[in-house]
Amino acid sequence: MKCQSCGKSTNINWGDANTALCQSCADISAETHQPSEPKTQIDNEQNQDISIFSFEGRIKRSTFWPMFISLLIVSAVVYFGLTYASLASTNENIVSTIAILDLIYTFAATWVLLATYVKRLHDLDKSGWIVLIILIPLVGLLLILYLGFAPGSSGVNKYGEKAI
Repeated sequence: MKCQSCGKSTNINWGDANTALCQSCADISAETHQPSEPKTQIDNEQNQDISIFSFEGRIKRSTFWPMFISLLIVSAVVYFGLTYASLASTNENIVSTIAILDLIYTFAATWVLLATYVKRLHDLDKSGWIVLIILIPLVGLLLILYLGFAPGSSGVNKYGEKAI
């Protein structure tokens, strides 16, 4: 194995595979090693998962509402547009294609909405499985209101760092 610092061949692996150093480079590295600076807010923002498709991580109320409302508006526009196109068309192939597009959009929108709910539950330090309550009429609406108005847990919880 070669030292990653100086390139000398060595049989001794000092550290893991990403930091293999010969003895002299390891000694120099230990002498000049400075403790890392604490993470800044910008570092935390870059490390947080902001994917709308992911069920991991946390989001706060001020992120939940814009995502929820924009998804409702986009869904209404898509559904009205697809319904109008379907009613206006007399070609069966076009109607079938529109039905497939509707199904694909419905799946994607449902996935994003569920991911948003789960991340909000994580911010409240609750299990994402609670999202299944949404399936119960009226109780599901109460859950959405709870997700939108309840303050998240402060600091780090078992689902990650505090949402920024």
